[in-house]
Amino acid sequence: MKIIFFISCVIIITIFVIFLFFTNGKAELTFKDEYLEVSLNPQAQILAVRSEPIVVSLEDIALAHRFLPKQTSSDLRMPGTYIPGSIKAGTYLTENDNKEFWFTTSGTEKNITTIELKNHEFDRIVLESEKSREWRDQINELISYEDGWPK
Repeated sequence: MKIIFFISCVIIITIFVIFLFFTNGKAELTFKDEYLEVSLNPQAQILAVRSEPIVVSLEDIALAHRFLPKQTSSDLRMPGTYIPGSIKAGTYLTENDNKEFWFTTSGTEKNITTIELKNHEFDRIVLESEKSREWRDQINELISYEDGWPK
C-alpha cells in the first residue's frame, strides 16, 4: 500500500513539473494613467507564488533598463521558485536587504526589463518578456517627460 502511495505521489509531481515547464508562464505590464500594473498568468502565478498584481505608481519608478541584476546564493526566496540557470520567480531578499520581485525563465539577459523603484514595497522588479524593449522604452518615456518637457 505504501509503494502505491509513493508511486502515485511521484506521478502527480512529475505531471505538475511537466505542466510548469512546458506551459508558458508570462508576466504582463499594463500601463494606466498614473501607474503600471505587473500581472502574471496562472502558470506564472504558481511559479512566483503570487496571485495579486503588483501596482507601481509612476512616481515610484527611478529607471527601467535591460541588465540582469547581480544574483548571489545568499538571496532569500520569500516565496518563489528558483532553478539555477533557468527559472527565478517570486519575491527575493538580497544580501543588501533589498526586496525584489523576479519573473525570469531563461537565466539570460535576453528580453530582460529591470525596473528600479523608490518608495515602494519592492526595490526592484525584474521581468522577462518578448515585449521587454517596448516596456523599457514606454516606462522611461513616461517617467522622463511631463507635458512634453524633461522633468
